[in-house]
Amino acid sequence: MYVDELVGRDTVNTLPPATIEACADHCNVSDRLETGIKEAYNLMDSLKNPDININLDQVMVEVLDEGIDKFIQPFQSLMESMEEKVKQLAPA
Repeated sequence: MYVDELVGRDTVNTLPPATIEACADHCNVSDRLETGIKEAYNLMDSLKNPDININLDQVMVEVLDEGIDKFIQPFQSLMESMEEKVKQLAPA
């Protein structure tokens, strides 16, 4: 959902495998990071409007936490798989 908008020159974006697969299926990759900057700032400022009242700092914390969680489970699965392989290959 957000990957297309984050692709740009000299950037790094780590993605969970499912997101990479989804992007490979339907992303339209191009350099967009430097387009619409003024509009983006205006949009972010509008979130402070009392009728909208979105706390962008809180949203960023939640998105970061969710993103980290998406890496924890695959990492734990990888480590468990590697431990099992070590046990299988270790001499008895």
